[in-house]
Amino acid sequence: MQKQENKYIKGLFKEIWNAELIVSGIIIYGLFLINSESDYFADKIGSITGNIILVAFFKLLVGVFFVLLFNFIIHLLLRAYWIGVIGLNSTYQEGIKFEKLNYTDSYIKKNKKKYNSLETYSAKLDDLCSQLFSFSFLVFLICTSFLIIAIIPITILQLFDSELNIIRFIYYLYFVLSGIFFIDLFTGGFFRKFKYLYFVYRPIYSFYSLISLEFIYRPIYLTFISNTSKLKFTSLLISFFIFSIFGGTYIRDLGSSKYLNDLKFYNYDFSDEDRSLISSSYSYRNISNIGAAFSIDKDVYENDDFLKLFIKFGSTYYFANLKEISELNKTNKSIQRDSAFLELIVKSQKLKIDNDYLLEDSLVFNQFYIDYNTNTKGIMSLVNLNSLSKGHHTLELEFSKKVRETSPDIKSKKIHFWIK
Repeated sequence: MQKQENKYIKGLFKEIWNAELIVSGIIIYGLFLINSESDYFADKIGSITGNIILVAFFKLLVGVFFVLLFNFIIHLLLRAYWIGVIGLNSTYQEGIKFEKLNYTDSYIKKNKKKYNSLETYSAKLDDLCSQLFSFSFLVFLICTSFLIIAIIPITILQLFDSELNIIRFIYYLYFVLSGIFFIDLFTGGFFRKFKYLYFVYRPIYSFYSLISLEFIYRPIYLTFISNTSKLKFTSLLISFFIFSIFGGTYIRDLGSSKYLNDLKFYNYDFSDEDRSLISSSYSYRNISNIGAAFSIDKDVYENDDFLKLFIKFGSTYYFANLKEISELNKTNKSIQRDSAFLELIVKSQKLKIDNDYLLEDSLVFNQFYIDYNTNTKGIMSLVNLNSLSKGHHTLELEFSKKVRETSPDIKSKKIHFWIK
């Protein structure tokens, strides 16, 4: 019976590459979909949960998915190469005949050691392909665990009153304990090494292992850390995630055209033909100070001048108008739709000069603005100053009730200017 099982397993080993190719193909298709529609998915997550942290977390994971896409593509190419070597070996069973090459002894000696047998070489390639596939699949499943653990409490908050103290306490405790679970995972099971520590940790591990589906990829994980250096493998795993989150996100952004990046204000898609609502500059003085909520082009104006005001577009505006923006994104791209989006953002704040609210005719026009020097996007408005007296004035930016409800800590902003 044991011999029959061994034969069956060996037979599976011989055919495992077929399954690898099929699974790699399916995952590549899925990762292509996630990467190409990541903004759409982020928008959906935001509109359903209204949680900015979850949206930001998903965007970080997209960087990991982007690098994983290349991992699985490399795996497919290596498998194709391996199939070629196997086919060549079946045709020329004697392998490379070095004696007929008439090369130097040093070259033959070096390469004979490497490629003495195509069968041995193909076996090494097979091992490499399997390891790459298993590692990539493990990372993919860990990312799935991250998403599941993040989504569960957000979903529960939608069902219960999130203002209740007990609900908030459970919410934060849940994330603290999930952090401990992932620390254990990325340190090779540190909390499982010590008897008494594991006694305390065991219920936490059992709970999160179940809800995150960790038990599915546990055999792969344990096989890696038990057959390689645990320190090297966990270092590789952590390094892969760090590189993917930062490097993958950066490379992915480079892959998009600058024009398309310009036309993204969070997850709102502008119509491709629309330039009339968008202004841009490489050199305008002080138009968008990095980090400033709003800024002006200069400090001193003539009384018949226009004040050029820049208001930085941040996540606060996006999430305050999440429902409306989601509805706009469902409609066909058009200048009219973009104008509606612009009006929505403009209405999210009010402007005051010297404690008096600006009248509508004081604002000459509004348009989206992009400053390439600081990579800042926002709204630019021209303010008519002809009704103001000479001397010192204060410009104040107040946020609408909807914005304040979304971000209770947000406060009005002031900036000073003079008319000579």
